[in-house]
Amino acid sequence: MTYQLPDGYFDEPNVARVQDHLDGGTDNYVVDRDFALGLVKVAPWLPASVRINRAHGPRVLDYVTRELGIDQVLDLGCGLPHDDRRHLSDDVRRMVYVDSDPGVKAHARMILAERHGTASLHADLRNMPALLAAGPVARLDRGRPIGVLLHDVLPWIGDEAAHTAADALRVWLPPGSVLSVTHASTDTAPEAMAALVGLHARAGIDFRPGAHGRSATCSAPARRWRPTGP
Repeated sequence: MTYQLPDGYFDEPNVARVQDHLDGGTDNYVVDRDFALGLVKVAPWLPASVRINRAHGPRVLDYVTRELGIDQVLDLGCGLPHDDRRHLSDDVRRMVYVDSDPGVKAHARMILAERHGTASLHADLRNMPALLAAGPVARLDRGRPIGVLLHDVLPWIGDEAAHTAADALRVWLPPGSVLSVTHASTDTAPEAMAALVGLHARAGIDFRPGAHGRSATCSAPARRWRPTGP
């Protein structure tokens, strides 16, 4: 199967490809590297931050599967694959990789979702009903806990969409599930973060870091969800 990328896809910086470059990846282009250079000038710590966030994913996945015994996982906003994610633990029986970027979809399908029990999905968190109803997600067993990775995704979809997505997950996740969230914050280096917001805005990219405790979507990583309703 072939995937048609949108016109101009390679003409402007792309969040997934810029993050890939900052993390030392190779699936990026001159326009992404030039944009990343400007970001690093105002925030020299940014590449280290991206690497730390990326490395957090496999550690959370290991904790969710081996320590909590949850063997089905939904990776929302999976991003471009790196070597450390090509080999999925046998403790994961079902893994669904989701991203709204069509370029990521192609890479995820070829690299991440090649093992039995894995699937990739091109879907957007700004349309949660469609995402949750899509075949790979709908086939997860909601009679058992599900792990959800939501790492460095919410700042890129806007506050209202972020709250809507979090609320939809609260309703949809079965008891005992785990939701792991990472979110860019303005609590440290506020001037640099404001500069990053401005640089992204000039590139036509909506980037909304949050302050700690400002939003219910900025919860601690690996938080176990226990519904409070009947």
